[in-house]
Amino acid sequence: MPPVTLDKYFTASLTIARLQRLRPSPKTPVLDLVYPQAKQDTYPKSRIPVADLPSMVTNAPVVARGSASYAVSPDKTKVDGYEPLPIELETTISDAALNDLRNLTDENIQAWLDLQGKKLKDMVVATVGALTLQSLSGKLTHSVQLSPGVFDTYSVDFGTPASFNAEVLFDAGAADITAVIDTGNRAADELAKSGFDNNVIGFCGVKAFRYLVKLATMANTKNFQITVTENSVVFPGFTFRRLGSTYYDHKTKQNVKGVADNKIVFVGNDAPFWLPYCSLDNAEAGFQPLPFWFGQKRNPNGKGYILTGESKPFPVPIVKALVWATVTAA
Repeated sequence: MPPVTLDKYFTASLTIARLQRLRPSPKTPVLDLVYPQAKQDTYPKSRIPVADLPSMVTNAPVVARGSASYAVSPDKTKVDGYEPLPIELETTISDAALNDLRNLTDENIQAWLDLQGKKLKDMVVATVGALTLQSLSGKLTHSVQLSPGVFDTYSVDFGTPASFNAEVLFDAGAADITAVIDTGNRAADELAKSGFDNNVIGFCGVKAFRYLVKLATMANTKNFQITVTENSVVFPGFTFRRLGSTYYDHKTKQNVKGVADNKIVFVGNDAPFWLPYCSLDNAEAGFQPLPFWFGQKRNPNGKGYILTGESKPFPVPIVKALVWATVTAA
């Protein structure tokens, strides 16, 4: 029986069909709510000039590139755009694994390849989720691999969101539901300066959400309605959501919380947050801007294949639509 080669399963038509049938991957609340499908674009360039940013992005970013291939020339002192770093994942399929595939039908091999593609896609979506989570700080700070096991930091600074301390902390003895309402109103007043106070979501750290729920369930709500569910509390004009999401920092080898336990980040969700997927540096993908590409190549050492997953996302937050509040003791 001849050896299995993967090339025939990655023709253009079969690859497109596979990308279309891969099941949706799990997402984070920030990716779902702040950067939904309507705010995502396929962007036909590999670099994003400042002129193409949403109009509310008022300052050019500073990009600290992590490898020589992305370095800015020494004489270039003005940052005039972004060069997003790609997500490039790979998994090796050994010759032994290929040997096991020889007894499978083409249909079963396609199903097996779909499973491998789904695993890589889930990792890409998890990385996009981490980037969107980070963007609530007004910054992107993500590990970039320079060589196997050696990491640097890729960072972009869009600016610093407004912040304040609640006048009455939610865990203070004198706190009641008024403390929550006053905090929400103060954040909304700040967001109103840029016109983003019509659809406000407050993403809560774990401790902040616990005390918010406590105050909500103790409140006398004869004159207004509060709805408490497993992961959200809805007030008139505000939705508060628990956000315990973390991401893994490969450089520090630690999990990082997107929102500290004692804080709430208020998001003016009618702002033009933007998530472009830039064109891939991949000839087999036609240099197209794709949220996810799944491909293959022969292992350079001649044994087995390497399956690859690629994407080049770049979440762009609107800093004037973000307000951070410290609402409990640390």
